[in-house]
Amino acid sequence: MVNHWDWTVIGVYFAFMIAIGVACKRLNSNSSDYFRGGGQMLWWMSGTSMCISSISLWTFSAAGVRVYETGFYQVIAYLVAILGIPPLYFYFAKRFRRMRVITSADAVRRRYGRASEQVWVWITVPINVFYSGVGLHIIALFVAAALNIEVHYTAIGLGVVITFMAILGGAWAVSASDFIQGLVTMVVATLVCIKTMLLPEVGGLGGFADKLPEEFVNFNLWSREIIWVPWLITQAITTIFRVANINDTGSYFLKVKNDRHAQWQVILYAFTPVLPLLVFLPIMASAWVIPNMEALFPTLNRAEEGAYVAIATKVLPQGMVGLLVCTIFAVQMSSLDTGLNKSAGFVVCNFYRDILRPKASEKELLWVGMLFTCFFGVLIIAIALLVTAQRDANIFEFTLLLAPILQLPMVIPMIMTVVMKKTPGWSAWSSALVGILAGVLVNLVWLDSDQKVSDFAGMLGLATPLSRIEAADFRFIIAYTSVISSTLVWFVATRFFWNLTTEAFKLEVDRFFADMNIPIGEHPEDAPAEAPGADLALVTEDRDRDQYTLIGWMTVAYGVIITAGIVIPNDLNDRLLFALSGGIITLVGAALLWQRKRRTGEEISAPPTTQPLPAVATQRLSESENV
Repeated sequence: MVNHWDWTVIGVYFAFMIAIGVACKRLNSNSSDYFRGGGQMLWWMSGTSMCISSISLWTFSAAGVRVYETGFYQVIAYLVAILGIPPLYFYFAKRFRRMRVITSADAVRRRYGRASEQVWVWITVPINVFYSGVGLHIIALFVAAALNIEVHYTAIGLGVVITFMAILGGAWAVSASDFIQGLVTMVVATLVCIKTMLLPEVGGLGGFADKLPEEFVNFNLWSREIIWVPWLITQAITTIFRVANINDTGSYFLKVKNDRHAQWQVILYAFTPVLPLLVFLPIMASAWVIPNMEALFPTLNRAEEGAYVAIATKVLPQGMVGLLVCTIFAVQMSSLDTGLNKSAGFVVCNFYRDILRPKASEKELLWVGMLFTCFFGVLIIAIALLVTAQRDANIFEFTLLLAPILQLPMVIPMIMTVVMKKTPGWSAWSSALVGILAGVLVNLVWLDSDQKVSDFAGMLGLATPLSRIEAADFRFIIAYTSVISSTLVWFVATRFFWNLTTEAFKLEVDRFFADMNIPIGEHPEDAPAEAPGADLALVTEDRDRDQYTLIGWMTVAYGVIITAGIVIPNDLNDRLLFALSGGIITLVGAALLWQRKRRTGEEISAPPTTQPLPAVATQRLSESENV
C-alpha cells in the first residue's frame, strides 16, 4: 500500500509541521498570544482552523461505515450543520468575540463567578485530555494500519510531533498548521473524488447515479420514517448546539480581531460540509468498485472503515498515497493540538494566574503555558498507549457511549451563557451535573443493552425487533434528547433563584452582558484600556501583516514541496497531479502575499517580529479577574 516514495512524503510533512511551530514561536509575547492568538487572527486563518477541527478521522472511517451501508443518509446528517449558520452569524459570533476573554473559562468566571469557573475548569480539563488521548489512539491505529508499523510506536511518534508543535507556537502554530493542512486536505479529497468518478467502473457522475444502490437514496428500505426522521432532527439540534457553544466551535471566535471578522468566519464555516461530501462520494462508489473489502482490511473490526483508503489508494499514484495519509492525520491532528492548547490555557489562565500566582508576569505565564502543554502532551500519549493495550475491552465503544454523558451536558450551559441573563452563579455547573446524571441513567442503566432498547421501542408502539441500524439510531435519539431536555429544563428553572443572588453578582453579570453589546472595531485598541468595552488582551501592533507574510510564505513553500513530487517515477498524467496540487497551494500562498502587499502598500519582507504588550495591557491581563 505504501512505498518508499510515500514514506518520503510523510517524512517531509512531519518536518514541515515542526517547522511551523518554530516559525510561529516569534508571534508569542504574552499569554493571550499563546492561547488565542492575541484576539488578532484574521477570519480566513481562524475560520479554516474552525472548519478543519470540526472534521475528524471519524469522517473517513467510522462514518464511512454508515455511508457504505446507508448512502446519502449520513451525508444529510453532515449537511444539517448549515442550520446552525444563521443563529451563529446574526447572534452568537459577535457576542462571543465581544466577551473579551482569553479562554472560555474566563467567560464562565465573568458570567457565573470564580467558584463556577474553578468547577468548570476541573470538569472540562480531564474530559478534554481523556478524549484527546483516545483521539491519538484512533489516529495511531489508522496510521499504523496504513503504514504497517507498530501502533505503540506510532502513538508515541505522532504524540511527540503534535506536542512539540503546540509547545513552540501555541495558538498561532495550531491555526497556521490547520490552514495549510486544510488546503492540502481539500485538494487531495477533490482529486480522489474526481479520479473515482472517472473510473470505468463508475462512469462519471451519470454512471455513479445509475449504479447507486436503491437503499442509498430510499432510507425506508432499511429503517422506518418514525426513526430516521427524528434521528436527523436530533442530529440537527445537537449540531446547532455544538457550533453555538463557546467551549467548542464557538471558542474560535475569541481569536478573531473584531465583529466583522467573526461573521466572515461564519460564512467560511458554512462550507464545512463540502469536505465530507467529497469523502463520502468515493466511499459510496467503493461499494461496487471494491466489493471484497474484508480481504483488504482483515484486522479492522468493520472492514468498511477502510473504504476511503481502499478507493483512494486505487486512484492515486505513488507518493500521493503518502500525502493522503498526511491528510487524514491532519484532520485528527487539528482537534488534538487544539485540545492541548485549550487545556493548558484553562490551567494557566484560570487556575495558575487567577488562583496561585495573580501577579505572575506575562513571561512567566508563557513558560508555564509551555510546561503544561508538554505535561498534557505526555498525558495524552500515556492515555493512548493505555487504550491501545486495552483494545479487547471495547474502550473505543465505551468512549462513544460516554459522549452524550460527559460532553453534551457541558454544551447547554455554555450556550445559555449568552442567551439567558437572570440565573444564579451555580446554574451552569449544576445543570451540567444534572445532564451527566441523566446521561448515566439513560445510557448505563436504562438502555444499557440492545434488548432494553428494543423493549422500550415496543412500549412506544414500534414493531420489534429493531434492525441493527434502527436500534443504534433509536438509542441515539433517546440518549441525546433526554440529556438535552433535562439540562435545559434545570438551567431555566434556576431563574427562580435569581433574586437570591447578591447585588455585586448582579452587577458583574450586567457588565458582562453590557460588554457583549459593545462592538469591537477594526482595531481592539480603538477603545482605551480603561473603558468597559476594552479588550482584556489589548494588543497595539497590527498582526495582519504578520499573518499574510508568515502564512503566505509557508503556504508557498509547502506548495513548492508538493510540486516537487513530479520527480517521482509515475506516468505523465500522475506527475501532473503533483504539479496541479502543488500549483493550487502555491497560488493560494502567493495570493496571501499579494494581498499583504496590496493592503499595506509595502514590499514583502522577511518573516515578522513581535513586540511586548504595553504596560497598560499587561496590567489588564494580570488584573482581568477584577473586570
